[in-house]
Amino acid sequence: MLKRIDRLSREFGVPFIYLWAADVLRICGIGSASELYRLIRAGSFPPGELLSPKRRRWRSDQISQYLLEQSRLAEAERDDRETLRRWISCFRHATAPRRTRATCSTVGSIRR
Repeated sequence: MLKRIDRLSREFGVPFIYLWAADVLRICGIGSASELYRLIRAGSFPPGELLSPKRRRWRSDQISQYLLEQSRLAEAERDDRETLRRWISCFRHATAPRRTRATCSTVGSIRR
């Protein structure tokens, strides 16, 4: 949906389109409006702009930037988990009893 919004904004020659809360929830995969506002209060989601006292809208370019940032963070977290898993595996291997270490190096698995 965000690609379609970006295409529409380019067609009409505007840098962004204002999105309703329902659109933001659907695009970002956020479960409910209360969760959205919780993320805003925590400072981890763009607050949007108040167009009037009771009308809040989000710019499509800010939402695109947020989604890119989240995907980068998720990728970095996956890399960190993989590094930690490898470190733990090496630590277990190094601290295993001598007989188990020999088995681990030949079989490639850790025995307890």
